[in-house]
Amino acid sequence: SPVIGMVNLDVNAGGTLDELTAKATLRATRIQSPDASQLDPATISLDLDFQNDRLSLNGSVQQRLIQPLRISGNLPFDIVAFRNNQKIDPKTAFELKVAMPTSSLNFLSTLVPAIRQSPGTAAIDVSVRGTIAQPALSGAITANLSALRFTDPSLPPIADAALQVDFTRDRVNIARCTGRIGGGS
Repeated sequence: SPVIGMVNLDVNAGGTLDELTAKATLRATRIQSPDASQLDPATISLDLDFQNDRLSLNGSVQQRLIQPLRISGNLPFDIVAFRNNQKIDPKTAFELKVAMPTSSLNFLSTLVPAIRQSPGTAAIDVSVRGTIAQPALSGAITANLSALRFTDPSLPPIADAALQVDFTRDRVNIARCTGRIGGGS
């Protein structure tokens, strides 16, 4: 199995397809990959709510080494139209947001055995809005790494690295990408 852990799913639904109301709650605890046993287990929470032809989602991923990653979104969803057309109308408006407050990057050394030390931080705040045919991005991903040391002493150290990637509509802009490798900028 690629992932092990405990998963609980609770689904409640009622009504006809024209007036369906449904709630689903997923709780996954002690989620871990045997291939990455050096990482602490994660907890995943996901709540889906469907009523008045609108689907909303709220969820989080929590792990000891990072701040909780939050996911939320919603979209109108006409089940009868989907059943008849076998697709979602590309003009359907939707919203999706992924956010993680500033978190430590020290976990990199547990993921990548070649990394000995990785003090720094990263944050994510990205939204997607618009229609399925024309999604519009907004937000940013930032990372600051004061030092990166490798287990192989022949590899040069990386210091004072900073990255900022901004998202605007259909553009990804690298606003900042700096650092020092082996003493040079």
